[in-house]
Amino acid sequence: MQETPAPILELGKTYILFLNRTRREGPDSDKFFITGADAGIYMQDTATAGTSEESFHSIGESGDSIPESATADELFGR
Repeated sequence: MQETPAPILELGKTYILFLNRTRREGPDSDKFFITGADAGIYMQDTATAGTSEESFHSIGESGDSIPESATADELFGR
């Protein structure tokens, strides 16, 4: 299996990560991975931070079919 390099997360930025459990037995049973290689990494848009229009955009490059950006309400199901 070929690994996809994930984007590097920056200190001081706010992210939402969509994770899946590994479903392995034993010591790896409590580990998680980012959904769709790196598709599940969303970074907060600084211009909308703390507003009612707060939004996040995907920084992944895996090509998975997920929304490129979403509001906090959409991501949190509010």
